[in-house]
Amino acid sequence: MTKLNRNVIIKSVGTYVPKKKVHKNELIQYFEQYGSQNEAKELMDEIGRETISMMDENETVITMSLASSKICLEKAGLTPNDIDVIISASNTPEFLSPTGAMLIRDGLNSNAHQVLDVNCDCIGMLQGLNVATSLLKLNKQYKRALVVGAFGCLRNSRKDNIISYATVGDNSTAMILEVQEEEIERGFLGHRSFTDSQYIEAIQFPACGMSKIFDKNIDEFEKRLRWDNFNSHFIPQSSADVITELLTDYNYKPEDVTQFFLSQFSIEYNELTMDAMSLPHNRFTFIADKYGYTGPCSPLLALHDRIQEKPFNESELCIMCSVAAGCIITALLYKW
Repeated sequence: MTKLNRNVIIKSVGTYVPKKKVHKNELIQYFEQYGSQNEAKELMDEIGRETISMMDENETVITMSLASSKICLEKAGLTPNDIDVIISASNTPEFLSPTGAMLIRDGLNSNAHQVLDVNCDCIGMLQGLNVATSLLKLNKQYKRALVVGAFGCLRNSRKDNIISYATVGDNSTAMILEVQEEEIERGFLGHRSFTDSQYIEAIQFPACGMSKIFDKNIDEFEKRLRWDNFNSHFIPQSSADVITELLTDYNYKPEDVTQFFLSQFSIEYNELTMDAMSLPHNRFTFIADKYGYTGPCSPLLALHDRIQEKPFNESELCIMCSVAAGCIITALLYKW
């Protein structure tokens, strides 16, 4: 009897983008009050921004997560009770307790058995997919997992910070994974990571640390997200190295990959990552020009838009890769 592979495949992808859009010209005008309008324009042109998406005052990462989850379930033709595992991935959670996944379960009226949160900053959703894949492959009682990324950075940002207030966007993207036992091997094949902790002070939230969040002697400014410039020029080459190592693990080469879904922070860094692998620039999908950088959701939001535009064919490969504060780079290999 042929041994079947317990493949974990993408059943559906859903996304929620807030209706409110802010154009880069409005943002440039906004930064005139700080005398940094020229710097803002230069940065947005360099990394590729036209508009960003912003939650309204009544929205939270939980309301966005519920919206993207419902879209994802509808696309898959499933009900909340068809989900066994719920994983929430956000570095801007509404609550530390209870978990975001618990709130999503309750909001969906689901009877999911396993719920948990993952916070790996901007690779949180990728790591959430890793955890979900492992749970589904190792536990035969589980059939499906819902992984929900959410990013609500803008309201936590320092209002004079160009990086975090002019280039990011609010979003939730959800993905349903499903086990299918098959003779062929496909779905999520593996992952690789690279970590360098020398930049741990560049991006911190809250800037003062949680132990001082209620200290009345500390200004609110110090309780908001600090996002300083740091020498990040190593990221494209390091990303290319992680991706190449991952592909080598499975006897593939970069040219075998149909499409790359990378960190959406900078179009220039996407181009340089392709250059490092001697690939044309049409091999990556970039969507941050119309949404802004959406943190842990960013590579999966790009995947969502690519699937909407052009679905993948059987046996095609894609790479999902992103970068998180600290810094850490994680890449996933998926076979359709």
